[in-house]
Amino acid sequence: MTPAATWPRPRDLPPADVRLCVVEASAGTGKTFFLEHRVADLILAGATIDQLLVVTFTEKATAELRQRLRGLLERMATAPAEAPSGPDAGPSWRLDDEARARLRQAVSQFDRAAVHTIHAFCQRLLVEDAFTGKRLFEQTQIPDQAAFEDAFLHELRTRFTVEPDHRALLAEALRAGKHPERLADLLLACVRAGAPTVAVTPRLDEAALIALAARWAEVTAAVDPARLTERSSSNGSTRGAVGRKLAALGTALARLEAEVAAGVPAWIPLLAARRNLDEELGYLGKSALRSWAEASDPAVQAYGQVVRRLLDEVPPLEAALAQRFLPAIVERVAGDKQARGLFDFQDMLRVVHEVLSGPRGDELTDRIRRRHPWVLIDEFQDTDDVQWDIFRRIWGPAGADPAHGAGRLGVRAQAVDRLGGERHQAAPGQRVRGAGGVGGDAARHGA
Repeated sequence: MTPAATWPRPRDLPPADVRLCVVEASAGTGKTFFLEHRVADLILAGATIDQLLVVTFTEKATAELRQRLRGLLERMATAPAEAPSGPDAGPSWRLDDEARARLRQAVSQFDRAAVHTIHAFCQRLLVEDAFTGKRLFEQTQIPDQAAFEDAFLHELRTRFTVEPDHRALLAEALRAGKHPERLADLLLACVRAGAPTVAVTPRLDEAALIALAARWAEVTAAVDPARLTERSSSNGSTRGAVGRKLAALGTALARLEAEVAAGVPAWIPLLAARRNLDEELGYLGKSALRSWAEASDPAVQAYGQVVRRLLDEVPPLEAALAQRFLPAIVERVAGDKQARGLFDFQDMLRVVHEVLSGPRGDELTDRIRRRHPWVLIDEFQDTDDVQWDIFRRIWGPAGADPAHGAGRLGVRAQAVDRLGGERHQAAPGQRVRGAGGVGGDAARHGA
């Protein structure tokens, strides 16, 4: 029998059976120290290394964390027998033969330790649980740009240059300098920002824009241009400048009417009119708008109201392009990747989230929780809503088995609130601070 050793146990570690542990701490305050000792505590309490899921957010941080975790477990497993230095030495682990055996087993099986980035964790789920996610067993990761460009070019050839409305909108984009490469870059940027799941704004309402174009033609025909210039200013040169701007607006309206006569939906040339409206109006034009709104002549007032609506209600060309072209491209991308077993960086998160939210989500959640009863998440302030919801659905308090444990580290206060209820479960007086702990920042332990 090897003499028992002692090893200092950080005061702020929660009991091993605590289901949820949230630590709020900024960079450099000891989160990794807390995390690696939490892992050691769970190993000594009976967990095996492969039952713990440890998630961080960069490859570099993952490699460093793996190295530190293994190093701590090795040092503890081979610690010499010695007593704490005095009665005030603080809490410690007693490393007897049984404890050393658990630590040595963790070291020998460390290659099975699930220490991942969030994306690597999701990729692993896509491969290991391909059947639940309705994915091919053989899958290949590709850059999102590659799949997007293939789908964009296909839709460009088969739809955007063929269907009349799409062709007219594409022609408008080309006139605005958005050649296919720039258009593809614009649309890909929208997808990376969350479109079309996240709505592109301002919203494109084609019927409303067609009605607005008709109203523009109606009020222009009803108003005397001389009355518009008279109301704009008492200064002759200013009235002349406003007159030139009115002429530019008239030219834009004439072009719109010509295109409508040629079969182009009115909302498309209206986008072109809106594109240059700010530049055409400038300061003088906006001053004229205020003057027209105050006019006693109803026709002048009506004209000013419509020009104001053109500024307020017609979306930028870029928003219209995204709303018209993206749905077909995104559908094509999804179909191609599904059929060929491809996925990109963001698919790892999106597909896992969709499966967890779908009819087989409970099945996958149960399997993951049995595989990893504890999860510890470092630098959780870097997560977005999708990442947060993945962890909440699997280990969050709403669906978690009380026998399972979850630890979350580095969480901002507002992120804690999103989980729903953690602050209400906080035990008073439990804080992470002191030597070796997360100095100066609060921890909340929810049983």
